[in-house]
Order: sequence, then C-alpha cells, then structure tokens
Amino acid sequence: MEKKRTILHADDEKMIRELVSTYLHTSFPDYDLELHENGTSFQGRLEGLVLNPGNVELAITDREMPGINGDWLIEQYARRLQFPIILVYGGEESIGKKAIKDGAFGYLLKPFRFQEFSDLIQKALDSK
Repeated sequence: MEKKRTILHADDEKMIRELVSTYLHTSFPDYDLELHENGTSFQGRLEGLVLNPGNVELAITDREMPGINGDWLIEQYARRLQFPIILVYGGEESIGKKAIKDGAFGYLLKPFRFQEFSDLIQKALDSK
C-alpha cells in the first residue's frame, strides 16, 4: 500500500492546530497531516527533509512560535526544500511579502477565510 502524501503544519496555539487539522482532514482527505507545536520541533523536521523530502508535499507555518519563528524558518529552508511553504500569521502585510522574497510560496493573514486558505493550499499543491 502506498503511503499517503503529507502536509506539515506548525502553530503554537492548540486551538488553531485543532481547527486547521479538522479542516484539512475534511478538505484534503488524501493527505496525512503532521502537526508541530513550536518552531524548534518544526525546524528539526525541516532539516531532515532537505535531503529526503519523502512524501511531504507542503508545509504551513505560523510566524510567532516558541523557539524559532516561522519567518526565520522560511529564510533558512524555503529555497532548500523540494516542496512549498506557506506562512500564516497575524501582523503587517510586509512580513508576508518578505517571506515571498525569502522563498515562501505564499502567505495568509490571520484571521482568514477558509476558502482563501483552501485556495492557497490547492495552488501550492498543484505547483509541486
């Protein structure tokens, strides 16, 4: 049996992780979801994926998390990975524009509409 493709998601807020998890399982049932609650654990996972992306198709990260911030992770990994990264955050739009310059596929400002989230994810998955 072939292993399901995987979407990674990092956010330090449990409620956001649970909400996104429920939404992604419903909207993208052909994908497994791997959750990370801080930037440090997410960095460890991304580091391993630089050489061997396996079945990972997409990474979605919050910006402000304990340990390491999502925008730093994008600076360090977006151009080295073989799959797109999306930044989802609250703050100034200039942060998202910088993330794009640093190699992110896209960004979404919180709070967002789930249709916007879904559309951006689908575009990122289609780009792979």
